Amino acid sequence: MVTPFEQPPPYEDNSPPGYESTQFSVRVNDNPDEEVQFMLSEGPETYTLGDLILGKLVVCPVNDTAVSSIHVSFNLIESYTALSNRISPRTSRKISITENIVPVDALEERTLKAGFEYSFPFSILVPYTLPMGTCQKTNHPDTHSMLPPIVDTSLEVAYQGGAPSNIMAKLSYGLTAVIRRGERSLKQHFKHIKLVPNYPIEEYLGSYRRTCCSRMNIKRDPFHMLGEISAQSNSPVVIGLADDDHVKDLVLHLRFLPNRTADPPAVRRISYKAICSLTITPPSCTPFQPLIEDLSVHNFDINDVKWTYQESAYHSNVRIPISLDKQMLSPSFATCLVSREYYIVVEIHVGQKTSSTRNVRLCIPLLLIPNKPESLPNMVSPYERELNFHTQKYCTIV
Repeated sequence: MVTPFEQPPPYEDNSPPGYESTQFSVRVNDNPDEEVQFMLSEGPETYTLGDLILGKLVVCPVNDTAVSSIHVSFNLIESYTALSNRISPRTSRKISITENIVPVDALEERTLKAGFEYSFPFSILVPYTLPMGTCQKTNHPDTHSMLPPIVDTSLEVAYQGGAPSNIMAKLSYGLTAVIRRGERSLKQHFKHIKLVPNYPIEEYLGSYRRTCCSRMNIKRDPFHMLGEISAQSNSPVVIGLADDDHVKDLVLHLRFLPNRTADPPAVRRISYKAICSLTITPPSCTPFQPLIEDLSVHNFDINDVKWTYQESAYHSNVRIPISLDKQMLSPSFATCLVSREYYIVVEIHVGQKTSSTRNVRLCIPLLLIPNKPESLPNMVSPYERELNFHTQKYCTIV
C-alpha cells in the first residue's frame, strides 16, 4: 500500500502541504519506444476499492504538436457481440469513472516538441461506487452502482423470438489518455487495469435478502387431505470464492400442518442443482432471453427426519451440503448491460412415490462474492482508507 509521502501531487494550485511540485518533467529522447504510454509506479498487481493508481503519462511526440488539453481517465468498458446469421457490430459502453485534467499551461506555446519526452504524473483513486447517472434505468438496484468484476466469456443464448445467438460479453477496466486540440482528439492510448472490487458482504445483500418458501398439499387420495407441507430457507446462500471451504451448508426448515391427526409424511430424498442465469440487456433493443446453465446436480437419500410437534404443526431442520467447483465460477454481478446471477433449486421428495407432483420445489438465490463471507475485505488500514478517499477532493475530476 502506498504511503502518504509517495502520492503524486494533484493538479491544483491550492495544494495542501507536501503537494508543492506540480511540474511535469522533460528530457531529450530521440528514439522513443512509443509515442504515448502509461508507466505505473510499483504497486499491487490487482487493485481494489480505495487503492491509488499511481504513475506517469509519458508522451514522446514525433512532430511538434500543439495541444489544448490532456485527459487521463479511469474507465469501465462494457461490450458484447451477437452472432446469429451474421456477425453484428460490437456494442460497447465506456463509463468514465474518474477523469483527471493534466495541466498544459506550462508548456511552451502549449506545444509538445518533437525529440523530447514529457512525463506527467497522475494519481487516480479507485472509488467505492460508479458515478451518479451511470445507470439510465429508473429505480435501478443498488448493484448497478457497484463496480462489477472483470468478465470475459462466450455464451450461447437465444433471442426472444427463439433464434439462437452467440453472445460474447466483456467487462474490463483501464486507463485512457486523450491528447486534444480543441474538440479534436489527436492521440489516444489505453492500458488495461486488473481490478477486483471486494465489497463488504452487506453491500451485496440488499436485493437478495428475503425468505424463500414453497408449500404443497399432501393427499392420501383425491378425496382425503392429509395436510400441508412447506419448506423455508433464508436467502441468499453466500459463498466466498476466496474461502478455503469447499462446502456450504444450506439449512431448510420443514413444516407440516396436519389435517386433524395425520402423521408427517416421509421425506425420502432431497436433490438440488446449482444454476447460473446470465442476462444481456442491450441499450436500445429487446433484451435477450437469459442463458440458464446447470452447474452441478446432487442427490441425497434421507434416512431419518426428526419432527417436533409445536404450535399445531410438525417442524424439522435439514442441512444440505452445497458443493461447487469455485475455479470454474466468477462472482455474481449486475450492471445495466449484463448481469450474472446464481440459484440453488432444491427438490424435497415426499411420501412413498418420487414423482414430481409430490416434490416440494424451492428456488434460493446463491450469492458468489470474491472475498470470504465471514469477514470484511482487508483493503487498507482505517488511516490509509480515510487518507485515500480524502485525497480525491484534491484532484481535478470532471
